[in-house]
Amino acid sequence: MSTRTFVLCIAVLVIIDAFLNFPLFAGHIFGKDDRRPVLFPSPPYSMVGRIRIETGGKVLFCSGSLVGPDLALTNLHCVDQFLTNKNDTKIYFQAFYHKGRSLADSPVTEIFADYQLTKAAISYEGYNDWAILKLENPIGLRLGWFEVASTAKIEKTYSQWLSEFVGLSKPARYLVDLAGYNGDIDEAEVLTVQKDCEIKATSSKIGHDCDMNKGSSGAPIYYLSPDGKYTIVAVNEGARLSPEGNNIGLHLKEYSYPRSNLAIDTARFYPYLKTKLKESLKQANIVQQ
Repeated sequence: MSTRTFVLCIAVLVIIDAFLNFPLFAGHIFGKDDRRPVLFPSPPYSMVGRIRIETGGKVLFCSGSLVGPDLALTNLHCVDQFLTNKNDTKIYFQAFYHKGRSLADSPVTEIFADYQLTKAAISYEGYNDWAILKLENPIGLRLGWFEVASTAKIEKTYSQWLSEFVGLSKPARYLVDLAGYNGDIDEAEVLTVQKDCEIKATSSKIGHDCDMNKGSSGAPIYYLSPDGKYTIVAVNEGARLSPEGNNIGLHLKEYSYPRSNLAIDTARFYPYLKTKLKESLKQANIVQQ
């Protein structure tokens, strides 16, 4: 092989590597689109909902999940209009919304969030881009709700730990599911899910490779725990900027995981949610285990 041919091959490999790490057309989709429509409202999908925001003569949509009898979880950037323009904003949680119908729905009466955040802080720092919604109707009593982990780190089972320790398997990947509403699929009229995607990094900001698009902000990222409970470990937030500057969802200026979408670690709001859930259960006369 000549020197010229060798240099050309190296250049091609560099270009391919750059393309794979910084996808030009769909930074929010990784390879084949693995999102699939959900047609039956069995758990955990019955606990996922579309959030309808009516504000300033416009109707906007995000995703969310039930996390208590009358509590739902989403991103703050989805519902910040309620804080800045409350008199002209109405928000509804629509459980398992599907083409004009939902299992149950409820107006949102109050929002618990980090009120110190400005719009700019949400967009560019984003670590506290979470919001807990107080629902007028306790629809979680009928539909159930997700458990929420105290941190995004998924606990390994004993068999996984033992297998890794004796060298019989590689370290377990943190596989999760993401269920939400995407504007590019039936105009957010149908719930979709991607199964077995991966949390790519655990820090104050979570990276993940679950396929998603605008509208899935606030969607739960969860797994089925060893004790059989659907448990949220992160809240989907958005995608990073593509190299040509296309706006895909929500982005941060500084993000060191180019092959990941973004999510909020449950550790950011777990103590606050725990307090609100205790109040909600007490109001519903439910004794917490």
